[in-house]
Amino acid sequence: MTGPVPLSRRGPSKRPLSAHQLDALRLVALGKTHSYLAREFGIDSKSIGKLMNEVFRKLGATNAPNAVLLACRVGLLADVLDNPLTARQLEALLWTARGCTAREAADRMGVSLDTVRWLLRTAHHRLGARTATHAVALAMARGLITATDIAEPPHGRESAAGDREAPEPRPNPQRPPSGHTATRTTPAATTPKEAAA
Repeated sequence: MTGPVPLSRRGPSKRPLSAHQLDALRLVALGKTHSYLAREFGIDSKSIGKLMNEVFRKLGATNAPNAVLLACRVGLLADVLDNPLTARQLEALLWTARGCTAREAADRMGVSLDTVRWLLRTAHHRLGARTATHAVALAMARGLITATDIAEPPHGRESAAGDREAPEPRPNPQRPPSGHTATRTTPAATTPKEAAA
């Protein structure tokens, strides 16, 4: 028997992949395991198996390699090697590139500080970066972050005239206000005569 081997036993579904399913497929295309996906999405391995089975069903694929091939053919994974980051990871990295601290990025993104730290840590891992600076450089080299993306001032609010106002300084309870030095006072040693007086 000659001829091409069929790529799948069943036809693709008419329903497109959800953003969650597409992100899972992108991670699989990057070589991530089901246990990695479970940690990334915060669900158990059994739920990841169900998620991937739904992806296979929608694409008409028989397994993960077949799903990646079919998704690439229809252009779903065209950017998978150029952009391994999720939208939230890229957003956190962009705030870092603009000079924001993790706390400021958390405030602007409306998430917790731990979430921003996790997003940045996983972004560094996916880019193969060793430091935050290295991650920004790699993202810029891949075109994920451009000079126009970071041209917007990261700090301050816009006034009614559209000008940027200086941000209000936030006091740090662990550091004394600028211009002052923290001094620790110790009680002076007193002599018995002084104590009696």
